Formats: sequence, C-alpha cells, structure tokens
Amino acid sequence: MHDGKLTPMDYRSLLEVRWRQRSETPEALPWAVTVFAGSEGDRIEGCLRSLDAGLGPRAPHWTVVVNGARDDTAARARRVVSELGWSSAEIAEIAWGDKANAWNQYVYGLRRPARWHLFVDGYLALSPDGLAQMASRLEAATGYRAATGVPNGENPGSRHMRHFVRTHGGILGGLHALRGDLLAEVVERRLLIPWGLYRGDGLIGSFACHDLDPIRNPWDRDRVLVCDEARWYGRRTNPLSLGDWRRHARRMVRQAQGRMENRAIRSVIFEAGYEGLPASAPELMAIARRLGPADNERGPGRRTLRELAWREAARKALPELDQVVPARVDGPGGSPGV
Repeated sequence: MHDGKLTPMDYRSLLEVRWRQRSETPEALPWAVTVFAGSEGDRIEGCLRSLDAGLGPRAPHWTVVVNGARDDTAARARRVVSELGWSSAEIAEIAWGDKANAWNQYVYGLRRPARWHLFVDGYLALSPDGLAQMASRLEAATGYRAATGVPNGENPGSRHMRHFVRTHGGILGGLHALRGDLLAEVVERRLLIPWGLYRGDGLIGSFACHDLDPIRNPWDRDRVLVCDEARWYGRRTNPLSLGDWRRHARRMVRQAQGRMENRAIRSVIFEAGYEGLPASAPELMAIARRLGPADNERGPGRRTLRELAWREAARKALPELDQVVPARVDGPGGSPGV
C-alpha cells in the first residue's frame, strides 16, 4: 500500500485479514440472508419486508450491506430491521459503491456459517410464497450447489433472463442462493470476485455449475435449481424519462464491459482455474483487449461500445483502504473496518 492506496496484491491480503478477524466457527444456521443495496432509500423497505414475509419464520441471520449509498438507505434499513424485530441482523456500510467488493467483504469478513446463503439486491421486491418454496425445495434436496430466482414480467429482458437460466444454467444476481460449503471452499482457496466486475453473477454461476473446478468438471446446469416460483419485481422504466434513457445508454456500455470480462474469464479459468483470475476487472479488460474482439463484437456498434468500455475500465483504480472495508457494522458482533 502506498499513500493509503491499495494495490491488487494489497487487496488480496486485505481479504485474508478480514477472514482471520472473523474466523470463529459458531454452529451453522440453516439460512443466512444478505441484501446488497446502493442508493435504495425508496426501495429498501419493500425488499426487507418481503424477505421477512417469506423467510422470517426460518429465523435466518440477516445482513444488509450498503455500499456507495448517497442517500439514507442505511438509516431506513436500520428502522425497518428494528420494526421487524430481527434480533440476529447486521447492517454494514461501505463507502465504495462496488458490488463485487461488497460481495468479497461479505464472504471474507461478514459471513456467518450457514447451510444456505441467500443473496438479494436491495431494490427488488420479492414474492414471499416463492421465497418459501425455494427454501423448502433446497432444504429437501442434497445435490444442488446453488439456486436462482427469476424476474417477473413479460418484457423482453425478463423473458430472456428466464429462458437463459432454464436452458443454459447459472444464476441471476438479483435473487439466488449458494450452499454454505461452496462459500467456505471459496474462502479456503482464497478465490474472489475481481473488484469492478460488472457481471459478477456470471462468475458466481460458473463457481456453482463447474463445482469450483472448471478444468475437471464440465459445466452442469443441473447443479443449480431454477426456482420459477421465486420471482422478483424491479423498477419499471418510463420511455418518456430522460433519466431512464441515460441509464439505458450506461447499461449498453456496461454490457460491452461484461462481454469483454466473460471472454477474459474463460481464457483464464480453463487454463489456470479460478485461482488464475486477477484481482480486478481492469486487469480482465486488459486481457480481453489483447485477445481482440469476439465474434459477437465485430459489428461497428459493438466495437464502439467495446472501446468505450475499455476507456472507462482503464480509468478505474482502487480507492483508499477506509473506502473499501465496512466503516460501520451495526448488530451482533459488529465492528468497524480494518
């Protein structure tokens, strides 16, 4: 670390420190639920209350990881947690708005032992009955490494995501579950999600479908339960909203980033396993740039998006240490960051 700035090697070492600080091994709970939230002050209450309606009777350990929020999301989450009477709950605040880093901080530092870990995006409202059905199906089965919910609605994006996980496999980031022993192995082998990664759900789905060994284990979609009953409801877009059009343009560049990331990830993991992945998305993007455009990136529009994605990635850097780790953790066992 130089002048408070982290290097990629520092980042890996930081996760090691986080793990050792929370390496106690209390008895595993049946369920732990983690909500990742940015600036979701207008949505977080609906998300938490729908989770409580679906999974509250199972008395899980709850964790809300607020990262990069520019509003009162954390304060609203604390109020709702108090109103719901969750006695086993933690709310962690991370200044840096990077979901991949938030995932790493949870897995290495905040995670409590559990047989199943459910992950949810904080801007979603969920079907309580669908959540209960997903939990019951996983509790009754032994062969799954993960499970995924699906988006509700008949818009093209929702239909595509449902079709994709049913036919190809993997998980969707908005709502999915991972076995506790899979996450324990991730930590034992010091694996991570490269910070800055756009399509973290693709890599997490790969962890499950390859059973953490892409060299020896072919992709098997049947390692993931696709639970069609577990539906989520997100924000509706407004075609007349300038903000929605800006978000769409931003998403197009991020999707180009995701295509480049996926190409680079595949080039690494089938040669060196997940241990060969770099610590950051910019490093993955540099690999993708050296590989050149994939077949689905050769049109002029996608080549332009690819160049924009590369320029944006090249400007990214790790912030200072106190921006990366949870600065505040409220709840049982809560503590400030490193």
